[in-house]
Amino acid sequence: MTLREPRTRLALLFGICVAFTAAGVAIVASGDRSLAAWAGLALFGLGTVMEGWILGHGGRTLRLDADGFEAGTGLPWRRPVRAAWRDITRFATVHVAGQTIVGFHLRPGAPPVTTRVRRLLEAAMMADPPDGTLPTLYGGMTAEELIRHLERWRGRAASAKR
Repeated sequence: MTLREPRTRLALLFGICVAFTAAGVAIVASGDRSLAAWAGLALFGLGTVMEGWILGHGGRTLRLDADGFEAGTGLPWRRPVRAAWRDITRFATVHVAGQTIVGFHLRPGAPPVTTRVRRLLEAAMMADPPDGTLPTLYGGMTAEELIRHLERWRGRAASAKR
């Protein structure tokens, strides 16, 4: 099963980035050559390219199967997060920067699912950092709904292995 990010959300983010990029172009063209004007233009220009790429290539995905899940970012330079059901000990909601996301914890000795730098950043931001995180943008589910969905898949995989 593959859950996808809603295309309307992608189109809205893309439109916002395009609007702010156009505003940045207008500000720089009006004669404001400040670092802030150029930084804003660069930031939203990059956001436009990234969101356009993701929108054009189908968005972010969460693929679930009997073995585990793969969460794709939609960006070619970022590898998907992959985890096997047998390696996951629990899912939990995580609150970061005003939003609630899904965290998952791996059994000791399981292969890491994220880069060392990302694990260090998450450890710096959270008291009990998970081994990996998933956004709550797949299929319009809340973090709690996504956790219940993932737990059902994990439970089915455990039952099938017996």
